[in-house]
Amino acid sequence: LTLNVCHRLYSKHLRILYGRISRKHLCRLLSNPDNSPRLTHRFSLEGVNKTLPSFQLEAPNDRPSTPSITVLDVYDIAASIGKEFETIIDKYGPYSVSNLMPKVISVLEELEDFATKFESEGREIVALQTAVHRLELEKLERKEDHKRHKRELEQIEETWHSEVQELSQLIEKLREENKQLKNAIEDKETSTNYSPIPSNFTNSANVEEIQLMIRLKEIIDRQKLLIRSLRQQLTKNLLI
Repeated sequence: LTLNVCHRLYSKHLRILYGRISRKHLCRLLSNPDNSPRLTHRFSLEGVNKTLPSFQLEAPNDRPSTPSITVLDVYDIAASIGKEFETIIDKYGPYSVSNLMPKVISVLEELEDFATKFESEGREIVALQTAVHRLELEKLERKEDHKRHKRELEQIEETWHSEVQELSQLIEKLREENKQLKNAIEDKETSTNYSPIPSNFTNSANVEEIQLMIRLKEIIDRQKLLIRSLRQQLTKNLLI
């Protein structure tokens, strides 16, 4: 049954039960209890309390047990109470539950309102938990991205330092060769067997060295720009 159908059945059932003990019918029975075939003698509240059967209300077993109460549980409880009231009325007469019935109805209505509110809050809690879980996943993804960018930056820096070291060693080697070449030229110029070294040879060596220096400078500048860009990207990811 849907909630609306259950609610209509529940309200109709309570109205019927309450109608069975209307004021007119109750006064007639109390004024002359012998008119009712269900009443064999007068019952005081004390007598009724002593002879009323004890019963326990339980939710249907076909519904899974939960730590909370739902609107359907309230309807099931109301149906169980209604059956017990019918049993008591059939056995002891309607006046035996005349004071109890309105109180039970009021409690059931309050319980229904509470269950409705609880289900609404439960849906809100589920939505909030889903949002929190999504935010935690996003936070974890950002953390993993940060670690990955950091590893990439470290690898690039290691590669850059290695290349710079190799280029520095190459520059030192060229400078040493250039120095040796100049010394050799000076020695040749001062020797008696002076044989001048062609100027085109020295000019060619200087041009090659200059070109190599320019190329090394361009490589170093590109590496610096790449590292600066990666650092800016890493800082931006940390601020997100």
